[in-house]
Amino acid sequence: MSDQVVIFEELEAAGGSRIGVARLNAPRAMNALSLEMIHLLKAKLDQWAADDTIGAVWLEGEGDKALCAGGDIVLCIAT
Repeated sequence: MSDQVVIFEELEAAGGSRIGVARLNAPRAMNALSLEMIHLLKAKLDQWAADDTIGAVWLEGEGDKALCAGGDIVLCIAT
């Protein structure tokens, strides 16, 4: 398992287009969004939005419990 909080990939699709994949990688926290994750997602989504070869974006969560449990309130309380 990677230590990155969001893992980005690009998959080949029909017609020469690509699918951008963003995987939230905090399964112990049920992939709850941290501020770092939000910043990384925003930057990559902006990049993909400007790329005409990206035809779709797929968002998924690591693990089998949750796509995203919302905001990571544990991090908010700790800081």
